[in-house]
Amino acid sequence: MTVSVVRPASSLSQLRILFAATLAVTLWGATPVVTRFAVGVTDPLTVGLLRTVLAAVAATPLLIVLRMPLPCGFRRLGLLTLSSVAALAVFPVLLSLGLERTSAANAALIMTAIPIFTGVFAAVAERLLPPPLFWVGAAVAMVGEVALVGLRLGAPAGGDLSGDLLIAAAGITAAFGYVAGARLSRDYPAVGATLWGLMLAGCLVLPLLAALLALRPIPTLSGDAWLALAYLAVGGSLIAYIAWYWALSRGGIARTGTIQYAQPLVTVVLAALFLGENITWPLLAAGAVIVAGIAIAQRR
Repeated sequence: MTVSVVRPASSLSQLRILFAATLAVTLWGATPVVTRFAVGVTDPLTVGLLRTVLAAVAATPLLIVLRMPLPCGFRRLGLLTLSSVAALAVFPVLLSLGLERTSAANAALIMTAIPIFTGVFAAVAERLLPPPLFWVGAAVAMVGEVALVGLRLGAPAGGDLSGDLLIAAAGITAAFGYVAGARLSRDYPAVGATLWGLMLAGCLVLPLLAALLALRPIPTLSGDAWLALAYLAVGGSLIAYIAWYWALSRGGIARTGTIQYAQPLVTVVLAALFLGENITWPLLAAGAVIVAGIAIAQRR
């Protein structure tokens, strides 16, 4: 392996990359809260599958309006398939199943490993070794993540081991899909990579959803429940993945991926705003450590 050297981007380009990545992380930061609500009114498998199918439905008119051609060539189709199956089909199902079986705090702690897996998968795929500051920043951010989750609970989190394993599998799967989607977005529009990925994922899970509903019809859902599913499909799948793949492809997979360390912090803030949870000074200190780690990892 060799050490990767990235040409400095302009300040405006860096701001665009940061904005796109922050948008994706913010949308995903609310996903655990919304998913917890959704699995409270119907079974988690239905939530995961329905999220992907609804996202594919939302992507269809955009494909028609934008006239986005299907990626051509073995390499592009292969990357599209990998990103679609891993990040857009399997990940939502594993996440929904895991959140039913373990606490949100445990899930948040486990999911902090996603940027590490993203960096490792990127290093293997591209045969490039991230610079030392990436590992230093990742370590600092992980310390902040551990403190964040621990201070939020005030005590060690409990939970079902099977749920923890499902969340871990979801994180690894997502990281693998991120790398494939980002590599595809380097020579193919990120919008197209996301839209066609959602279409493929929807086609894959639709038969499973139909079979599931034939066995146990979906219960009557309230307007809030459908709104939650719409958010997961449009915000968490469609908009977030377009922004994330674009940011990863422009800013570097390993380097930009560290911004995802802020995702649990976003979840805590949103929980305080919408669920009335208190934000303490130790909690803010843990958030500062996370931001510091991200800043270190972002240095070139």
